[in-house]
Amino acid sequence: TLCGDGVGSNVFMQKRLEDQTRMEQTITTMLLFAAITFIFLTLPMCVFIAVIYSEVVESSTWNDVHLDLVENITTGLITLSHATNFFVYFVSAVRFRSHLLELLKCS
Repeated sequence: TLCGDGVGSNVFMQKRLEDQTRMEQTITTMLLFAAITFIFLTLPMCVFIAVIYSEVVESSTWNDVHLDLVENITTGLITLSHATNFFVYFVSAVRFRSHLLELLKCS
C-alpha cells in the first residue's frame, strides 16, 4: 500500500470496481443490442411461416412468385442476423476490437 492505513489499497479496489462495472455495462449493452437485432431480423420469417401454414394466401402462380420472393428476403434477413453479432461486438467492445486488430496484424 502507499500509506500505512490502506488508502492506496482502497483506491486500487475502487478503480477495479469501476472497471468491472464499465465492462458489465458494455457487455449488457452488446447483448441487448444483439437480442433486439436477432428478434428484428427473424420476426419476418416467423410471420411468413405463420401465414403459409395458416393457408390465408390462396395458391396461384402470381402468389407463388410473391411468396418465393418473400421467402428469399426473409431467409436473407435470418442469414444477416448471424453475421450481425460480429459487427456488434466489433463496434461496441473496445477489447474485442483491439484483440482482433492485433490478431490480424501482419508483422
